[in-house]
Amino acid sequence: MAALASVGVLTMLVSVGCGSNDGGSSSGGKKGSAQTATIKVVTWSWPFLPIAVEQFEKAHPGVKIEVQASVTGQQYFDNLARTLPVSGADISVLQAIPGPFKSMQEAGQLENLNSVWEDEGLADAYPPAVVESYTAPNGNHYAINVDTFFSPIIWYNKDALAKAGIQPPAERIGSQEELLSMGKALQEAGYVPIALESDNNGASWAFSVALQSSCGDEGFANLTTSWDPEVAITTSWTDACVINALDTVSLYAKNGLYGPHFATQKQAQARTLFMEGKAGMLVSGSYFDTLFPDPESDYHVKFPYGWTLYPPVPGGAPTKIHVFALDALGVNARSKNKELAKEFLALIASKEFNSQPEVQAGLPGIQPRSDVDFAPDTAPARTEITKAATGSIGAVQNLTASVPWQSSINSEVLNMLAGQTDADAVAQRFAKLNDKARAR
Repeated sequence: MAALASVGVLTMLVSVGCGSNDGGSSSGGKKGSAQTATIKVVTWSWPFLPIAVEQFEKAHPGVKIEVQASVTGQQYFDNLARTLPVSGADISVLQAIPGPFKSMQEAGQLENLNSVWEDEGLADAYPPAVVESYTAPNGNHYAINVDTFFSPIIWYNKDALAKAGIQPPAERIGSQEELLSMGKALQEAGYVPIALESDNNGASWAFSVALQSSCGDEGFANLTTSWDPEVAITTSWTDACVINALDTVSLYAKNGLYGPHFATQKQAQARTLFMEGKAGMLVSGSYFDTLFPDPESDYHVKFPYGWTLYPPVPGGAPTKIHVFALDALGVNARSKNKELAKEFLALIASKEFNSQPEVQAGLPGIQPRSDVDFAPDTAPARTEITKAATGSIGAVQNLTASVPWQSSINSEVLNMLAGQTDADAVAQRFAKLNDKARAR
């Protein structure tokens, strides 16, 4: 997974050969090839990749896929516009968020993948929020999505809620008043109400949800796109709805929802509080539904749990599930093996490949195609969240995956929650960052 939520990233060289001489078709329906070539893929250490390599090499005798799983942090993406053209890589992992990804599209450094999108029906298979973020202003596509996840999801300990006299909430907490009441009851029962992953965008995710509710879907969409000078500003970062969203998150902190140490609470500390039954709730991502029941996981829990969403702000629009689909793969425009590289991405993007249980188990989040069923043993909450995102609740792009100054959001909101600044100052800071991005 990308830097926002990467786990288990190793530096290694994976080269999986099959040795088969038969042609046949890949899972993506592509015909076998008699070419001899080596395709270099630079990426994270993703468990599903060896499966793709084996299947592709079997369908393409003479072609070898060399996976260099050497990406370990954000620095790779920050430097990619400079390093990819001279790297010799045919395929690279990308972060499909504003910044280098957009500039690389404009500079012609990424190969057009419209044919892959058309052949694999991705415009219909990906959720609308994902299609929007993967479609360049010129209408072209330069990457495929590898996986998606949803955040923030509020995971709750059913035993803790019962001890505090709280009925498990619906898939969305009904009101701000209800959430504050839950927090008070959990505190009185001896729990930290919500364990917040402060170093993993916990504060910015809470703000993203409050912002979407306070400004409405149209206002939120304008705020997350108006950094582009071609987009007219209809909702300003200093508008009352933005201040209201910031005040909402401040209210949560002031009422003790996040506990006494939230400002310095690291990801591992927050998860340990929840895992050990000391926190009634944990704000994290949809991907944790696969880790909680796993006895070998660092975050294995032995209590019954459920999930819910933050409530709307008073008088605001219903909150939606926020989507992260930044993990992507694209083809180097200077690749000498463009067509084979595209075929490999077509395999990974195909419905057949994403339908395989072993592939689903090897994805950091969930398979990106909404037309693929989950394997029978998939953790049930993960399925429920995905269905809610594409159906009853709906989904929008998370703020931190939508603006080029996303790295500043969490720290600014955290400083406000810790009392080092106020909502007006944070809003002014965001407005200046937005103006700076437009000026570029």
